[in-house]
Amino acid sequence: MESRLDQQAQEMESGFTEARAEHQAIMEDLGYVKGIFFEQNVSKHAPAIFGRYLKRGRDVTGKILELAQEAADEGKISDAQYNRLAFTDILWGGKVTAVQSELVLVIEVSWKAGTYDIERVVESVKILRSIGLQALPVVAAKEWTEATKELAARQGVVQVTDRLVDRNSWERALTFSE
Repeated sequence: MESRLDQQAQEMESGFTEARAEHQAIMEDLGYVKGIFFEQNVSKHAPAIFGRYLKRGRDVTGKILELAQEAADEGKISDAQYNRLAFTDILWGGKVTAVQSELVLVIEVSWKAGTYDIERVVESVKILRSIGLQALPVVAAKEWTEATKELAARQGVVQVTDRLVDRNSWERALTFSE
């Protein structure tokens, strides 16, 4: 009887372990789907989100990738740098309302902002600046931790929370980029 109880306890523990693993996989998949949905939502509403800050805002991915390809062909940027730009979530351009100069917003979108998002967007902006474009790093997220907010502020990254631009981070980023 005791042996049978031990066997059942092991089977139950094994079942719980499998259920935890399946739960973790489901949660990761759900996070991925939420991120895709939020990215599409930000992209769709980019004119409204950034219209207050950029006039004649538009998707500039094609134009930027054309310029990046020329820079890669001339040896100004590497293939890896080109790919970094090519896989940016959103490249949005327009004229800065305050000074009427062209600007590219390099936007990484995540459900929850992370260090990796900030690092990627800062790297992409450096690449664009190296080929002579004015660019600002932007991270748009549904959720931010205090630590990622502080890191974004130190890096001059515009913070967008649930489709609302933080005006202070915008002003700080404009100053930071000059």
